[in-house]
Amino acid sequence: MDKAYNELPFLPPDIEEVLWDREVIQKVLTTNKEIARLNWIEQMNDRKISEIFLNSLVLTESIWSNDIENINTNIDKVSISKTIKDAQGNEKETLKYRDALLLGLELLEKNQWIISINNIVEIQQTIEENQWGIRKVPGTKLTNAKTDKTIYFPPDPHFLWEKLDNLEKYINDDTLHIADGCIKSAIIHHQFESIHPFYDGNWRTGRIIILLYLIKQKLINYPVLFISGYLNENKWDYYKYLQEVRVNNNRKGYILYMLDAIEKQSRITSEKILEINKLYRTKRETIFDELKMDKKEVLIDLLFQNIYISFWELLENLDVSKPTLIKKLWELEEKGIVQKTKQWKNSIYYFEEYVRILKK
Repeated sequence: MDKAYNELPFLPPDIEEVLWDREVIQKVLTTNKEIARLNWIEQMNDRKISEIFLNSLVLTESIWSNDIENINTNIDKVSISKTIKDAQGNEKETLKYRDALLLGLELLEKNQWIISINNIVEIQQTIEENQWGIRKVPGTKLTNAKTDKTIYFPPDPHFLWEKLDNLEKYINDDTLHIADGCIKSAIIHHQFESIHPFYDGNWRTGRIIILLYLIKQKLINYPVLFISGYLNENKWDYYKYLQEVRVNNNRKGYILYMLDAIEKQSRITSEKILEINKLYRTKRETIFDELKMDKKEVLIDLLFQNIYISFWELLENLDVSKPTLIKKLWELEEKGIVQKTKQWKNSIYYFEEYVRILKK
């Protein structure tokens, strides 16, 4: 493809043959089974996932999504840098992605489950911290990171808004295409990445759109599906299948790949939430038995919400004296219930088992 793909077809795509393919139908069934299980497990938690675990789970997806773009970090570095308010480099980029994902959820709820192009621009601007908006200068191209060879020229700026308007209609009008929601999320992602409307941040924005669409369709409640984990582990297949749709119209291969991503990551996320919920109950029971202090539940929630939290932030939220908090945290540390690490002059507390689960 040696020129701008201004002829990128509008949605919906002509894929009736793919939708009735036996292999695709079977994969749709197994994928929907796993994502329904994830939704059920999230809802059966002792406390709403949005109250306790949402920040941690969104941060995990943010780390994996950025890792696809070679923005590498880990849960320890990001959480600790956030705690001591010194996020730089890759840790700052990851926190921006997390903020963009949570902004997307907020906008979706605020706008009555409509995903607009203006909302997508806001999400991208949060990721990139710029106001450049939709591309206005021609010449954008995608290259192979290994060979530096150009593999795709997205549509020129003159054609972008008609493509984006069509995409917005497809996202929000279910009558335009009667198809499974997971399949449509894959179609939307491919179309967005093929339009490539921004100078930068397209890939990360596009992966957020997948999660928001699954929420919009009520397949999941919150953006906790770690789909980027699968895409990162199978990165070159990800790029290959995206390109094969453009070059060979291999919709089946791409759709099967994306369904597999949703299915497998739904299963992994379900198991992770079950582990976290079990740990939450265990820690709550242990701390209630061992600690004589008011606001014990607040302490537990703060440790789960923040992953790592400083002494001073705990002091601010627990409404106890400094000597009392020092004594109570020392008791928990001595019994191995919480762990402590030092960053400069900051004492930072965490549950070691919780961090281990999030890293899986």
